[in-house]
Amino acid sequence: MSQAVGRALEAAMQAGAKKDWVAARAKLDEARRVQHPTEFDLFEIDDSASLIAVNTGDHATALASYEQMIASPFFTTWPTPDEQRAMLLNAMILANEAGRFDETIAFGKRLAPLGPLSESAAVALAFGYFGAHDYASAEAVAQKAVDAAVAAGRQPYDSAVQIAQKSKANLQ
Repeated sequence: MSQAVGRALEAAMQAGAKKDWVAARAKLDEARRVQHPTEFDLFEIDDSASLIAVNTGDHATALASYEQMIASPFFTTWPTPDEQRAMLLNAMILANEAGRFDETIAFGKRLAPLGPLSESAAVALAFGYFGAHDYASAEAVAQKAVDAAVAAGRQPYDSAVQIAQKSKANLQ
């Protein structure tokens, strides 16, 4: 990462740690104004932007940042697999919130090969399928999450049960 971007992002994260989101955004804007940023600079700027945006309730900006990071060639090499899963899950949730169900499904399809879906990831994906009117896939994903929770001796998420039931009803 270039020094100018690194300094600005470090200052943004320090401000964020203090919950000073005004200062964090100002430092993020400083990083964005650096002339001739590298592709890696842009990836790191989006990473910081997503954190700041989520913490300030700016979900549209957060989703845009996640989209940029996930589309970046650095996505498959720089973040750890756990970080990749977290980014994809966050993007799924935000895409659902924005009613962009095809994107939710696309993020879910990228998440699935990284390991078993958590219950929250399965619910987000099932909701995306439901929103896209693919009730068979919504039911299958939601029911699998319900079955896994029951098998583990846990109460399944109410949303998983509801999506499974509503999807089944829409298929009849």
